[in-house]
Amino acid sequence: MTIPDKAQLAANEGLKKYIASDEFIAVTTGNTAVIAKSVIFTTNSDKAVASAAAAYISNAGFSQEKLDAKDTLAFTVSYMAGNAQVKLDELNLQSLSMQLHDSESYYLHAADAECASSAQAACTLMTSKQTIITDQYVTLAELTALQTLITSFLSIQGTSEEMHTVSPQLTKQFKDDIKLTKKNAKDLIKLSKRYKKSNSGYYNSLVELAKPKIAVHHTDVEIFVYNEATGEAINLAVATFSNSKKTGTSTSDGMLEVDEIRAGNPMLSIKAPEYNNYLGMIHIVSGITNSFRIGLTHK
Repeated sequence: MTIPDKAQLAANEGLKKYIASDEFIAVTTGNTAVIAKSVIFTTNSDKAVASAAAAYISNAGFSQEKLDAKDTLAFTVSYMAGNAQVKLDELNLQSLSMQLHDSESYYLHAADAECASSAQAACTLMTSKQTIITDQYVTLAELTALQTLITSFLSIQGTSEEMHTVSPQLTKQFKDDIKLTKKNAKDLIKLSKRYKKSNSGYYNSLVELAKPKIAVHHTDVEIFVYNEATGEAINLAVATFSNSKKTGTSTSDGMLEVDEIRAGNPMLSIKAPEYNNYLGMIHIVSGITNSFRIGLTHK
C-alpha cells in the first residue's frame, strides 16, 4: 500500500463522516443526485477498506530507519535539484535542467533502489556542472553532504516499502476499489458545485475533506478529446505523457483520466483511429485535478 493509498483511505473516512453529518443532510435534502452519489461513495469506500484488508500487508523486512533516511534524502535532493534547475534554465541549458527532478515525491515514492540511483544521478550531474551552477545555487559542500546521505541510505538494512504477501489479484482489486472512490468523490464535488456560492461552508468542507492530506507533486489529469470540426466526443483516443509511463484511453463520452501524473510541463501525445495525431506541451499544476480539452482533426 503506497503513501497516497493510505492518504486516500484516510480522506475517504473523513468524507464518510461528513456525509453522515447534520450539515450535509440539511443542505442536500431533496437533491437526489447528490444523495445517491453519497450512498455510492460510502459503499465503495467500505469496499476499499475491505479489499485493503484482504490484500493484507506484511512488515517483514520493513525498516523505519530506512524510511526516515529516504524521506531526508528525497527532501534534500529535490530542493538542490530545483536550485540547480533555476541556474541551468537561466543559462539556456534546458537539456541538462530536464535531467534533474525537483519533485520530492519523485524520489520518495520510488522503489528504494530507484530512489538511490535517481538521487545519485542528480548528485553526479550537479557535481560535474557545479562550476557553472555556482555556489550561489548549490555548493560543493552541499553536494558532498548529499553524497553522504545517498551512501548512508544504501547502507541501511531492510526496506522502506511495506510488502504485499498475497496474490496480485487482490492487490489489483484494492487499487481498482480505491480508484473508484476517488472518482465518486470527484463526482460528488461536481454535483455539489451548485452550492459553491449559496452555501460555501458546505462546498468548501466537501472539497477539503475529499482531498488526501499528503504533500506530493503528482496530480490527476482528465482530458476531453473531441472532433475539432463537429465537437463530437472521440472514443479510444490514447494519451501519453513525456514525464510518465502511464497512459489513458478515452471512453465513448470522450473522457480519459490518468492518475498521479507528475506536475510540470510535459509533452502530451494523443492518438486516435482515423484522426491526425496531437502533440503539444501542457502545464500540470500539483494539488488539483487538471482538466484539458483537446480537439483532433480527421484524416
